[in-house]
Amino acid sequence: PNGSFAAAKLAQADLHGAELPHAVFTKAQLVAASLRNAALSYAIFMHADLTDADFGGATVTQAKLHRAIEDGTNWRGANRSDARGDDEGLKRAEDWPTARKAGAPA
Repeated sequence: PNGSFAAAKLAQADLHGAELPHAVFTKAQLVAASLRNAALSYAIFMHADLTDADFGGATVTQAKLHRAIEDGTNWRGANRSDARGDDEGLKRAEDWPTARKAGAPA
């Protein structure tokens, strides 16, 4: 990967135009961050908080956005082709212990 920002606190960070293909942003806090025109193909944003982040004009082709929080995120003009959102099978696996504790059937 071109950098690991896993669990990084990047609220209001300016990553405008950054070249970060394959970067890992798992569980990163990118609230109100600027990623305008950034190159983020194949980047991983699993469980990242992208609230009010600005991805305008960014390239996020084939990025993974599983369980990313996208409230108010600006994607205008971004290239999101083949980007993947929530993975239902992975969600079930992640939730399995919670479901078992809640008394759900096996």
